[in-house]
Amino acid sequence: MSAAKDSIVGREELTPFVKEAERRVNIALSGERGGAFEAVAGFANKASFVFFMTGASTAFIQPLSIYISGLPILAANHGDAIGAARELGKMVTYLNQYGVVRKNIDGTTSYVAPSLANNMNLSPDERRAVREMVQQGVEQSTYASLVWGYNQTPTEQLDSTTSKGKKLADVLIGGLLHNMERLTREAVYLASYRLGRKRGLTHEEAVQQAVKDTNEALGNYDMTNRPEWMQKGLGKILFQFKMYPLQMTLLMLTNFKRMLPLLNKEGKREAATKFFGVLATTGTLGGVTALPMFSAVMGLVGWAWKEFGKDPEWPDELKDKSFETWVRKVWLPEQLGHISIGGVPANEWIETGPLNALTGADISSRIGLNDMWGRDSKEGKTARDSAIAWAVDHSGPTPSLILQFADAYEAFALGDHQKGLEKIAPAAIKNWLVANKYADEGMLTAAGKELVPKDEVRAGELWAQRIGFRPDRLAKAQEFAFKATGIEQKIMNERDFIMKRLNLAHRKGRDAEFDRIIDKEVDKFNTKNPTYMIEDEDIYNSLLKQAELRESSIRGVNLTEKNAILFDEALDIMEKQAAKEKKQK
Repeated sequence: MSAAKDSIVGREELTPFVKEAERRVNIALSGERGGAFEAVAGFANKASFVFFMTGASTAFIQPLSIYISGLPILAANHGDAIGAARELGKMVTYLNQYGVVRKNIDGTTSYVAPSLANNMNLSPDERRAVREMVQQGVEQSTYASLVWGYNQTPTEQLDSTTSKGKKLADVLIGGLLHNMERLTREAVYLASYRLGRKRGLTHEEAVQQAVKDTNEALGNYDMTNRPEWMQKGLGKILFQFKMYPLQMTLLMLTNFKRMLPLLNKEGKREAATKFFGVLATTGTLGGVTALPMFSAVMGLVGWAWKEFGKDPEWPDELKDKSFETWVRKVWLPEQLGHISIGGVPANEWIETGPLNALTGADISSRIGLNDMWGRDSKEGKTARDSAIAWAVDHSGPTPSLILQFADAYEAFALGDHQKGLEKIAPAAIKNWLVANKYADEGMLTAAGKELVPKDEVRAGELWAQRIGFRPDRLAKAQEFAFKATGIEQKIMNERDFIMKRLNLAHRKGRDAEFDRIIDKEVDKFNTKNPTYMIEDEDIYNSLLKQAELRESSIRGVNLTEKNAILFDEALDIMEKQAAKEKKQK
């Protein structure tokens, strides 16, 4: 840091960058744990990890990153796609090797987790490179390590009973994910080092290139590498699971900008290789729905269809309400559904990719880059309900966890102990509970309607659920039900909004506005939604009902035959008191 400060003397515009670097270095070296709010944030993040991330599926999808982002990055940075694929292929075979039992000085033995550092077949330079990888902490920069702080215990506390117990618990909970992330990083690192040496880099240059490639392809989850607003406090809670989306978004946007011919003179080829390479690797595993911004592109095409291709006098169809849903559930099956590959319709191979088609498990939604920053929220009955649903869905995992416990309380109160247990169980246990339910009851909707009879549930689907992957056919049914319910609710919300405007205009005596709403908005709604038409009789009955409610209201309470016995006496006293006050004035 001293050298950095000396290097910017006379260049004050660089001061903020050096100060920020110094701040992050101090965070890394000091080991500060922060105050009470930081402790709350840490607890919330660990609780969210336990309840949402401890399923084995979260760990098992980590090696797919070697292909999705590792291959394009190494192919571009080393200019050798075939060589990169060959070296990464070799690395994949190492992922289940090199767990060793080590004999300690005192005669005891310890199990050492799998690592390339245990591989005795590497060349001396490669073993040296792996040691430097460990020294620089490249392989330890994982999400699990960030949450559980594997390297944050002060040295003087390492041998305490409390520290050993905490370490054991942390490893049991986050160890599987951490080690799979670590092995994935090691594989990309060593493949990059070998590619660098093959193209003539010195040992030091190849090591630095390998560090750069690993962090570019798989991200750097160290807290000091996070944006300041994600490092602590509320930002740490809200954006707990957003480091991967941030890393992938920056990777795609940065390379998209660099490959544009008018903005850059050099590096366009490498940038294009990375950008289109990630598109290709993602699509070949997860199908078109896993591609970055797939929903946004479908939305843009749908808007263009409504603006330029659809006659405004035509009634709305599914294509007009949700173009993406129409493409996936109507157009693709019509075009390709009659073709079967391995017993799976061709449209499903294209829609959700070969992993779903071959395994029958919903893997595509777990590895896709389409909705990294948040999925569609539930359409509420009012704008307020929709806004609350959106806020909960986009405020990090902690609010969802709180609501999950509230749902569990309600389920237990109703006597639905199966649902209650599912809601309060950590992901690893919940997955088994759900799988057992499928085996005993079949796959049901939330309302209890049978989707797949229990005797038709496949053994492979049960095992997929046990490790955390929903059965693909259940995922597709649930997704369509969610979309269909949202589309209909949106239509009903638009209808109710028009009716409320009519009632308000009538109550305020705004006749011209009332007539304009009838002529413009009601007619337009009826044209688009003929099966949900607003009839003259509906308007009349609505106005009449509102008028009757106003007439029957006493002190703001609408009395009915059912509630009169509860409130009549209190309202009578309030009326007498109001009359007395009015008389005194």
